[in-house]
Order: sequence, then structure tokens, then C-alpha cells
Amino acid sequence: MLEKKGLVVPKTVVIDLDEDVKNIIQLLGELDFPLLFKPVDGASCSGLSIVKDGNHVNSAVKKIARESSSKHFVAQNLIRGINVSVSVLSTGEKALPVTLNKQIVTLAPPHEESSYNGGVVPFDHALQEEALKAAQKAVVSVRGLNGYVGVDMVLTSEGPVVIEINPRLTTSYVGLRKAVTLNLAQAIVDAVLWRQLPGHVQREGYAVFSKVEVPPVSKDFSRIFAFKEIVSPPFTVTANEPTYALLATHSSELKDAQTALCRAKKRLMNTYHTGD
Repeated sequence: MLEKKGLVVPKTVVIDLDEDVKNIIQLLGELDFPLLFKPVDGASCSGLSIVKDGNHVNSAVKKIARESSSKHFVAQNLIRGINVSVSVLSTGEKALPVTLNKQIVTLAPPHEESSYNGGVVPFDHALQEEALKAAQKAVVSVRGLNGYVGVDMVLTSEGPVVIEINPRLTTSYVGLRKAVTLNLAQAIVDAVLWRQLPGHVQREGYAVFSKVEVPPVSKDFSRIFAFKEIVSPPFTVTANEPTYALLATHSSELKDAQTALCRAKKRLMNTYHTGD
């Protein structure tokens, strides 16, 4: 569908999780290793693996089965470049690309965990305008996409490649709400209910956000919740599982936002280790 609109996308195959390894390798057809295996219903790199050759297919499929409730998964050519997303507002007929965002991700083989670690909003890049136009075209090409939509891309030496469209709030929203003057919540409501888009979106500095692993402890760290940089506090959900906090900072200059984030991380960890 997107290729017919002139957009560049990776070769992709949707495969049944119940297929045996030999059949899966056959179904991969014209795809060339290394490949990306991921759930059709995944988020934040959950269940995602880089598959270097046929020997890693079985373990990659098992990893998806543990993380996904779907009976299918996606295999696609691995695209090398800079991982980004575009935040888009859509009425279902018209779309407004708001910002290009950098994604800080770790793509790992099946025996390791891929992860979405944070991002930068907005991301200044020579391909910014081309990426914004591609995202707008991608969203308009799919009927029924209303409100906030995230379009994942990879910026390559040959231009932006559209990886997937996420018709939901994405993690980049954490930074976006700090980096534009627009009331995003109201803009989403207006797009969905009244089919109206903002006439102009004004940027306001840079936002940087990051996932931070913290020790699972039983102490009362209610003071952590008062950190202005905390977006999501570090709740322990399952015993023996890593616990994460999500931090975000904002400044008129990117360097200052990055410095503030480093300081916030240190302060968070010091609080855990010393209780101060």
C-alpha cells in the first residue's frame, strides 16, 4: 500500500507463529539476512530480535511467542541507519506532521533483550523535511487513522524508510508535550471530534527522555515522586524483574537538556543508594 504511494518500505512478510522452522525459512523468500523479527502487536521493542541467519530463527520465534498474544509475527529486512519517528496529528482525511524525533534503541539477537531506551524531541537532521512529508503521506494513505499517530522510520543515506505506523500515543509524546507550545491533548481531541488540525505548531526548545533501571527496593522513596524530571516512577511489578523509571528534561538548547538529564539520573541513583 505505502509503496504505491511512492514511499520506501522494507521487504516484509507476515508469518504464522505455529509454522515450523523449515517452513518459516521458505516463507522468508526474497528477504535477505540479517532480518528483523517482531510481534505484530509489540511496543517498545518487546519481543524484537535481529536474526543473522537461519540458525537463529527458532529462538527468535520463541521469544516472540513469550511476548505476544498474536498468532502471527513480522519478518522484514533490517534497515541500517538512524532510528527516528514522526509524531503526526490526523483527522482521518488530513494529517499534520508535528516533529521528527530521535529514538535511542538497542536491537539485539534472540538471546538478548532489545529495548527502547529514550529519545530526543525534536531531532534536527538534513532529512527532516523529507521524513515529515513521508510520514504525512503514510498516515493519509491508511483510512481511519484519527488523533495522534506515530510513524517509525530509519533515516538512511538514500532517504527515509518507513518501518511501521503506530495508531496510538507513543513514548515520544513524553518529550513532544514539552517541546511544542501547542496544547497537544486539546489538539488530539479537536482532530478526532471536530476534524480540525492546528494551523501552525511552534517548537519550544528540546526535550530529552530516558528509561533508567533502578534497584527494586522496599524502602519508602516517596520523595522520588516529587522529582520534576520523573514522568513514570519506578514501580516494582514482578519480583526479580528490572525496575525502570522514565525521566524527561527540557531546555532551549539540546546540550542543556542532555546535561539536565544526566544530573537527574545521578540524583535519582543517589537517592536510591543513600536515601537522600
